Amino acid sequence: MSSSVSTSSGLRDKPAYVAEMGRGLRAALPVMLGFVPFALVLGAQAAQKGLSLFEVPMMTGLNFGGGSEFAAIHLWTSPPHIALIVAMSFLVNSRHILMGAAFEPYIRRLPRRRAFVALFFMCDESWAMSLADARSRSATHISVPYYAGICAGLYLTWISMTTLGVNGYFWALIVGHGLLAVFMVYRMTVAPDTAASSSTHPMQAT
Repeated sequence: MSSSVSTSSGLRDKPAYVAEMGRGLRAALPVMLGFVPFALVLGAQAAQKGLSLFEVPMMTGLNFGGGSEFAAIHLWTSPPHIALIVAMSFLVNSRHILMGAAFEPYIRRLPRRRAFVALFFMCDESWAMSLADARSRSATHISVPYYAGICAGLYLTWISMTTLGVNGYFWALIVGHGLLAVFMVYRMTVAPDTAASSSTHPMQAT
């Protein structure tokens, strides 16, 4: 991929930009599927605490941090203890300070306004995937459209699924916990075997 697509001037080559964004979206698909059960459960729990169909997507859209959102819902009372929720959210999200520091050299070419937008949509998964992609290309900066594709897929999945969890919170709890159980069983059984077999594959020696 040409460097023009990976920098802030990438919009000059729109077909390549769109193709690179699609590459990011495809790479994010497995993570998007993994988001679904967690988002459904979060939306259902928020509905049980009395949050409305408008308030939940506003919370998940403006914060976009699953761990702090689960903590906020767990601490939610009527009336809510705002200072406690803010402090806990800051504590849970404080890792983003270190993540942002590691990310900064890779977005240094971006104008400040676009860099702030990129940081707003940064989550653990988009951060890790974009850095891994840059390092695999031996690049000194991330591919902006690749990162945008990842962020778009993850952000829209999280907001839509949390909203769906509010709309049918009873079934969302059942389906969400069921999917979480399947995911955990997979991680404990199939995934370790797959990792072990791939690590002993003769091609890995190269």
